[in-house]
Amino acid sequence: MPKISNDDYHREPDALTIVSTDGIDLVNLNIVIHTVLKVVVCLSCHQPILPPSKIPEHVHTHIHEIHPNQTVADTLIERFSLGDTICYPPDPIYPVFGIPLLEDPHYFCDECHCGYHRRTGVQTHQTSDRCNGKSFHKGYGQLIPGSNRRIIQVEIGNLKKKEDVNIDHAQWFRQGITPSRDYSKIPVPIPENRSNLSSFFYRDGWLEQVKGYTPEDLYEARRLHEDNEKHGQALRKAAHRYINSIQDKIQANVVFGLLKDIGSVDL
Repeated sequence: MPKISNDDYHREPDALTIVSTDGIDLVNLNIVIHTVLKVVVCLSCHQPILPPSKIPEHVHTHIHEIHPNQTVADTLIERFSLGDTICYPPDPIYPVFGIPLLEDPHYFCDECHCGYHRRTGVQTHQTSDRCNGKSFHKGYGQLIPGSNRRIIQVEIGNLKKKEDVNIDHAQWFRQGITPSRDYSKIPVPIPENRSNLSSFFYRDGWLEQVKGYTPEDLYEARRLHEDNEKHGQALRKAAHRYINSIQDKIQANVVFGLLKDIGSVDL
């Protein structure tokens, strides 16, 4: 079997990897949870976090600005049945996200699937009291450090090569930006100091008319009507009649042009 390189593969979270759960964005903490191993994997040091009660402390060592609450660890432990030891799989699995691949092929026991770097290692293992295995095979693996630093076998056949993946980095960046506030859902406020308003809003008082409504509401009020909205055309004609009838009053009460500029000069 040939030697492989981690640099050749495009690694993504798979169905066995939890990247977020209700109320907790794990990726922001730079961690994920593997549901088969039942362990939290740190994406900074590429190691399992054991015991899971150490999650807040471990995250803070990598991201000093973040101080996760101990409640976060307690919630994850209860929700995903996390323990102080790793649940090693009995059979080969898809590579664990966040853990690098071992680039050299390893030897795996056919009985318990323990992995070893050298042939003599698996042979010594099978002659001990720990295993009744008689045969072994070669494969690719990952080192999952736990209480006994065990190498597990993984199937890399479905991993994507970087050369086969077309990534739009600009779109990827935009998708990763989450606005802190959705201003379309925040009601329009009236500033305490009205002099901060532009002359249009200050003079004509349009903000008084939209106060308390959200931009989302205002968009709904001004959008074109749909074909299935039977009153849309009638409302539009009524609005046109009002605008036409109000023009004379606007021109009679609002100063335009040079007279407006003269009137705004303080003598």
